[in-house]
Amino acid sequence: MVLDVDLNVTGPFIATSTGIIGSADRLSYWKNEYERTRDGLQECGTRSAHRTLQSVSGLITKRSEHWLYKRATELVHHAVERGVDNIMFENLGGIRDAMQWATIQRSSNGLLDSS
Repeated sequence: MVLDVDLNVTGPFIATSTGIIGSADRLSYWKNEYERTRDGLQECGTRSAHRTLQSVSGLITKRSEHWLYKRATELVHHAVERGVDNIMFENLGGIRDAMQWATIQRSSNGLLDSS
């Protein structure tokens, strides 16, 4: 049995031939919140704001990598539960161009890579 997988930027993150896993909306929300907070801290311009900005600078990447890891794990469990022999991904070429948060995906693309 083959499990066909489609990765999306909005709505369901992973749509398989047997169900849906996760939503990309959470990643977009985290990125937007981080950018809003960062912009406010940069605008403030104080030393304290600068230190705060430094302390949260890698948070969005770590959070995103963890979220992607969890979705990949869910995908594997989903496949095992259904007795899947192969997981087939869509052609992922150009997916980064369609993503608002492409820098996040580039840092952790290996989790859901088709190669």
